[in-house]
Amino acid sequence: MRQLTCIALRGSGYNVLQARQGEHAIDLAKQYAGQIPLMISDIVLPDINGPSVVKRVQVLHPEAKALYVSGYAEAPVTQQLISEGAIFMQKPVSRSDLLRKVDEMLHPVLHSTPDKPLPV
Repeated sequence: MRQLTCIALRGSGYNVLQARQGEHAIDLAKQYAGQIPLMISDIVLPDINGPSVVKRVQVLHPEAKALYVSGYAEAPVTQQLISEGAIFMQKPVSRSDLLRKVDEMLHPVLHSTPDKPLPV
């Protein structure tokens, strides 16, 4: 899934840093001097949970928004994240739905509607 997501994002012109595990993502974030506008993470990772990775990366890169993509929609941690306002997509996710959500998160002004006022 990670490989296909990276291929889809790169194919759409996005620069992608790919991590095998949560600790690897944190190490990449420590080394990366540019901005990280968006992180895509599963809730469950082999070494550390996704929300913990996101929090640690956001300390290093406060601009980083988070998109969780997981098959564990009913898990308590997922429900808590959603109740706190986290952006979540249930697996399986189509390429077009994922790219649309990434675009919405990275370019919210382009996706505003008249009944959704823009921040001033």
